[in-house]
Amino acid sequence: MNTQSEQTLFQSTARVSRTAYYMEIYNKPFTNFESLIDLQEGNSIDMGRVLQSTTLAVDTIGRVSSQMKKKFKLKPLRGGAR
Repeated sequence: MNTQSEQTLFQSTARVSRTAYYMEIYNKPFTNFESLIDLQEGNSIDMGRVLQSTTLAVDTIGRVSSQMKKKFKLKPLRGGAR
């Protein structure tokens, strides 16, 4: 894979990830995820061909949120009481 195609893949993956993040932050139903991807593609945004399923979006957000929860739980322990 050349540098240009790697960059394009990274950008499209980031767009899909930000869309999943939006769904989670604004408490939108993930049943609308694929429709939102279709809307963005209809507006000429390259969303790539990977990570576009609702199941993958839910799994990804679940993994990210569990890691963030662990990080925030550990942060006060390392920093001491304030």
